[in-house]
Amino acid sequence: EKNKGICLVVEKENEIGGMIIGRKNKVTKNCVTLSALLVGDDLRGQGLAKKLAEMFMKKVFTREENLKIELHFRDSNNLQNFYEKLGFEKHCVCGKYKNGEKKHYMEISRDDIMKTNH
Repeated sequence: EKNKGICLVVEKENEIGGMIIGRKNKVTKNCVTLSALLVGDDLRGQGLAKKLAEMFMKKVFTREENLKIELHFRDSNNLQNFYEKLGFEKHCVCGKYKNGEKKHYMEISRDDIMKTNH
């Protein structure tokens, strides 16, 4: 099976203002790894990251075989609250990056989405 990725991009005045990228996890079947969520400095604080994440989750979970989205982030990104507000759970520290920063893990399942939407 080919590992087709998902990339959503927001443009502003013919430039990329934000994007979210993910792809099927090579090890864990039925799982998509959210690899990057980026929003340009001039567009921050407008809810764009939340909108991109929601669109990404919707796109991932429209495919029946996708049961979970997982992600990792660094201490310096401080994203736990952001992802918790979106419904991500099971936060833990799962290692360290080369520079010594802690590597955080979170996930959301199709079932979690169904619970919050009903």
